[in-house]
Order: sequence, then C-alpha cells, then structure tokens
Amino acid sequence: MIARVSTSLACALLALAPTAAHAQTTVSGGVAAPEMVPPAQAVSASSGGLTVTAMPDQTLGEVARFSGKAPANRLVRLQRQDSKTQKWKNVARARADATGAFTARWRPNHIGPTALRAILHTTAAPLRIMVYKPTVATWYGPGFFGNQTACGQVLSPDIQGVAHRSLPCGTRVAFTYNGRSIVVPVIDRGPYGVAGADWDLTQATAAALGISATATLGAVRLRDDQAPASR
Repeated sequence: MIARVSTSLACALLALAPTAAHAQTTVSGGVAAPEMVPPAQAVSASSGGLTVTAMPDQTLGEVARFSGKAPANRLVRLQRQDSKTQKWKNVARARADATGAFTARWRPNHIGPTALRAILHTTAAPLRIMVYKPTVATWYGPGFFGNQTACGQVLSPDIQGVAHRSLPCGTRVAFTYNGRSIVVPVIDRGPYGVAGADWDLTQATAAALGISATATLGAVRLRDDQAPASR
C-alpha cells in the first residue's frame, strides 16, 4: 500500500506538473504524460426511416435523452434488453411531431453496458450505452513514484490504474467525467483519509480524465465479457 498525499498538496503538485493536455509533454524522469481522453461523441442508429441518437455515457437515476427522427406523428417506443432473460421491455415512448422529430426520456435504473432499441412497429434501431453510478474519487502519485503498489506494480507517472479497498487486483473499472471515459485496472488499495471517497485514481488516470482534485464522477465495475459502449 502506498501512502497518500494530502489533497491540497496533491493539487498543488499537479498544478505545477505538466498535465495530459499534450501527449508529448514530459514529466519528471522523462516519462511522457498520458494523452487527454477526448470527450465522448453521441452514438446513433438508423433503420427504415427511424433514427435515434444518445450520449453513450449515462448516469444511474438521471434522466437520459434519446432524440431522433421518424415518420411524422408516429409513436416511437424505447426498449431495454434484460441482460439475463434477453427479453426487451418498454422503458419510454415518444410521438414524433409534424417534422418527424421526437425525444424520449428514460431514467436508467441499472448500471453497466445497456442494450437499447427504438421501435416503430417492426422497425428497430439498436444502440448501446454505458450506465455509471455516481461516486467520489481522489487521486495520488506525486512523491510516491517508484514505490510498489499493493498489487505488485511499481507506481510511475504514466501508469493508468485505480486503488480500491476490496476489489481484486486487475479488476477493470470504467470511469466517466465531463464527457470523457476510460477503463483502467485495480492496481492498489485505497483510498484512505478522504471521507466518502470510494476510488483513488493514479495521476495518469486523473490527468486523462481532466481531474485535478477530489471529484464526483461515474464508475462501474466491468466483468471480463463487458465493454463500454462503442464510440
């Protein structure tokens, strides 16, 4: 286990150090800083005159918007596929206006990769999103590079990973923050000393997401057969 720096000291150090805004910027020791993860772009699906568009990253309990085009004044249903039964269930509906535009709203109640589809009679336009759970994360690194993590890795400025108190080493976790998303493995134990925090991001992970202090972000543990929505 690697000791943590205080939030104020850590923020000051990160502010002084080069960030991930430029992939070729160097940090102490000559290690290249990680490239900033680009903001997610909307995902779309079309079929037989039906189009639906949504952001790929959504938050548990918050209203998600699905906009699209369909024949004027026609009713469009939004369905979610149950990952266990593989059956489709109606979760929202919307009627297209005179121009064919519609917006369906749904409040996700399950986290993880989610298969959805817009339905117009027998025409279906499928798309996938990732639903994240809101959580609090800190970050660490400066002053401790070169030390061994609880999972046996040597911490360096360019290692992307996360510390968690109990998840097995190597567990993949997806994070999203301000439109940016990343998947990293558990490489350490923590966080410690910050009330309410569930995750401790390495400096490289925090920089890639654009985080410079303790923050609320979206997180979801992934199984081996799961992956974020296609970008």
